[in-house]
Amino acid sequence: MIIQLAYSRLVAIEGSENVPAATYEAATMRSFINGRYECIRSTTSDSATFVDAMNNTEKTNADRKDALKTAVNTHVHNTKQVSSGHSVDRHLFGRDVELYLQKSLYPSEQVPELLIDELFNKSSTWTIKLTFHQINLTNIYKRLRDIWLGRGRSARFTVTNTIMYGTTKDKNGKGKKRNDTFVALLDEAAKDMLILFKPAQRQAKL
Repeated sequence: MIIQLAYSRLVAIEGSENVPAATYEAATMRSFINGRYECIRSTTSDSATFVDAMNNTEKTNADRKDALKTAVNTHVHNTKQVSSGHSVDRHLFGRDVELYLQKSLYPSEQVPELLIDELFNKSSTWTIKLTFHQINLTNIYKRLRDIWLGRGRSARFTVTNTIMYGTTKDKNGKGKKRNDTFVALLDEAAKDMLILFKPAQRQAKL
């Protein structure tokens, strides 16, 4: 949710269309034989509602906190579903690779309509790619490679009450300046969210 909020503020600064960032998040599949990873689609209608609440000055902190809890619960549910094998993204990716080979080797054969559907192909393009690792502070950062249209993002929970991010620059020519702005917005977003869980200060009685 921190990343979603920070990205919304980045595109607002840039004057771009403020739409939710299509986000790929890796989920482990180690409970299955030869299982590696699957795709969690982190962007949901609940995460978008939360981002809107955080950026809307007319919303109260109570509204924002409720929206955050709902978005997090949805994300946790989706993560459990994916890790339990209830996802199809890696299967569809395999079919997409198969389609590429089929076009090369057997150009006259008909391909499934889903794999050439415009909406399907659009939904398979990511703005942000991320994962997280539980590691010790002594470990070096693992740097994720950039993805085609967006940026790599490695969020890692290293010690109690600490969140550390490793970011990679995108390839669209905006480079370091844009990346530095995004890093600052990650910090801002995290602090804004932390405020939601701090007790309200009581006014002294006169």
